[in-house]
Amino acid sequence: MTILSDLPEYVTAFVKDYQKPLVTVGLILAILVSLRVLVAVLDVLNGIPLVQPTFEIVGLSYSIWFVYRYLLSASTRSELSSQLEQLKQQVAGDKTPKN
Repeated sequence: MTILSDLPEYVTAFVKDYQKPLVTVGLILAILVSLRVLVAVLDVLNGIPLVQPTFEIVGLSYSIWFVYRYLLSASTRSELSSQLEQLKQQVAGDKTPKN
């Protein structure tokens, strides 16, 4: 019976020792569950008449706008490249070594 009485201490020690990996696993599981829910909601919406064609028209329209706005001329491609580089630096951090 001492195992059951010491169980909260074991659990507390385990969580304290492995807090970062447990948080990472929890976040990955939360992302997977969220994606499953999103796919299920989109499947339900695609079953409604006229919603699927509307989604397709919106997606096609956005794709055409994106190509027209960012990919047709060299100046806008360089603008997009600089925006992506800024986003990459914000997410990944600065890669330059600090002295």
